[in-house]
Amino acid sequence: MGTLDFRAAEFREPHKVDQELRRVYDICAGCRRCLPLCPSFKVLFDRLEVDAVDRDVEKLPAADVKEVVALCYHRWEVDFPRLMLRARAAQTRAGRVSLQDRVLGNTELVGKLGSLTAPLSNWMNEVSVHRAFMQAVAGIHRKRNLPKFHRTTFSSWFRARARAGDAGSGRWAA
Repeated sequence: MGTLDFRAAEFREPHKVDQELRRVYDICAGCRRCLPLCPSFKVLFDRLEVDAVDRDVEKLPAADVKEVVALCYHRWEVDFPRLMLRARAAQTRAGRVSLQDRVLGNTELVGKLGSLTAPLSNWMNEVSVHRAFMQAVAGIHRKRNLPKFHRTTFSSWFRARARAGDAGSGRWAA
């Protein structure tokens, strides 16, 4: 089965996670529909095409399997995002989580800090020296498109719009 209850013991068992990663990679290698949508697929397919692997997912080195996970449909029970979460959960349990992943994985914290410092964060994200620093320290490629931060969070904006709509004619404010 493609997905598994996250409370089950097998969910974080490294051998079972690796087995499922390779099962899904094999399906993805045959389909390739998602190739233009996600960098994981390009890396996966590039790694499968090398002579030493010769499109055999069982020959895929563990480092290549991990790389596809790091770059974080279907009737075949492929739930790629959930599988990536499962793989990261297994890595966390095994104590193999980098500081980079701990920080960048905490999207709520990154969003709060980015919102609090929105103008400065947005400006710094345009400075080439800072982008080189982020690549060296956090692993965020210096040419990666980054989202813009806004002081007003979506949640607070939405609540304000809802209140404005409720106070008016019962319709959402424009």
